[in-house]
Amino acid sequence: MMNLDGYCELMKVLKNSSDYQNFYKILFYPLEIDSYMEQHKIYEILGELLFRIGIERPSKNEIIDFMIANLCKFNEHFYKKQTVKIEFHNCTADGMKYLKKLSSKLQIPIIYEDSAETHENHPKIICDFKDNSSDDKFMIISSENDTDNNNSNQDKSHDCNLKLKKAIELKLCYNNLKYVIQNARLRKPLKHTHGEWNHRVLMVGRVGSGRKTQASQLAKEFGLILIDFDQMIKEYEQQSCDIEKHSLGFWGFIQEILLKPQCLHNGYVIVSNVISRLYLIMFMEKFKHEPNKIIFIHTNENKCRRRILKQKGIYHDNKTDVDTSSTSTSQTTLSSASSACGENVNLYLDYQMNLYNLHKKDFLRYFASTKDLREKIYHVNGNGSVNDIKSWIWAYFCDV
Repeated sequence: MMNLDGYCELMKVLKNSSDYQNFYKILFYPLEIDSYMEQHKIYEILGELLFRIGIERPSKNEIIDFMIANLCKFNEHFYKKQTVKIEFHNCTADGMKYLKKLSSKLQIPIIYEDSAETHENHPKIICDFKDNSSDDKFMIISSENDTDNNNSNQDKSHDCNLKLKKAIELKLCYNNLKYVIQNARLRKPLKHTHGEWNHRVLMVGRVGSGRKTQASQLAKEFGLILIDFDQMIKEYEQQSCDIEKHSLGFWGFIQEILLKPQCLHNGYVIVSNVISRLYLIMFMEKFKHEPNKIIFIHTNENKCRRRILKQKGIYHDNKTDVDTSSTSTSQTTLSSASSACGENVNLYLDYQMNLYNLHKKDFLRYFASTKDLREKIYHVNGNGSVNDIKSWIWAYFCDV
């Protein structure tokens, strides 16, 4: 796509440029642009360029800043120097018309040179545009003079084809990137947003692992939309009785939420217990605007039980052995905990812990299946203090 060596000198010029005030930050990509950037690995290309001009291990934030600040200068510094020289002989009127159309469309200066030394041995190069080919394709058809024993003429035709093809590829690449700039939406300073890496977080862990606390802090700091996935499933199951029989309606409901303007512009953080493989495959493979970061909080089961009981006002002197049937607990506290957790607090906790244990291995196996998924997941030790967990998670966000 891009000739990396050919851009090095250009990048050195752009790196030293200080004219940033006329350029905007990329803060929101339409989904189509997101898909394009991922498919063509534009960030990897620009990251290698930055590395070649002396920026060691550039972060995505630096790549975005550099691209926005300098991409609009590509036409001035590079493409105006890239003229396409086509030598043709006896080009037809249709061929000339197509060349002009191509030049105008791609905004590439094309020098037309009709050699005065036309010779019958020279190939007649016709720029032929066929109805079944794309406007972005260029085809050169040589005349009947191009035979097997006329290799030099074939080489000339082939060289012309390659020159224009290369220029077209470069220009189209530039136009596609420029389209990203033109479709950017202004929102807030770049420090919390990374273009296609606009934070779309799935926060996973046991009940009591601190998922909701950490998700709330992330949402507040980064301006993300907080979505309680467990609560949404619970409410939908109460309405539909069997979520698997009504799965299309449920997932359609979730998709509508993720495609709302607030989620598209701000990003989101979803809080969830370890979800089943069925839910996970639907969520990661069938959705648009799916999570691009998975934070998995690993917390000891007893620690989670203690946190839940403390949260509900149920305490026990022995911190390492949680006894939910303790008679020392007041009846008022037990009733309030029961109303929040179900008829039996211990039964509720057993159910939640078993649900986590049931799906944890499938969850981790699914994310270990491919490199792209492995790169999305980040494991956090949830046995520390709230501030320790927060610092580990935020260190990950600052590093991406």
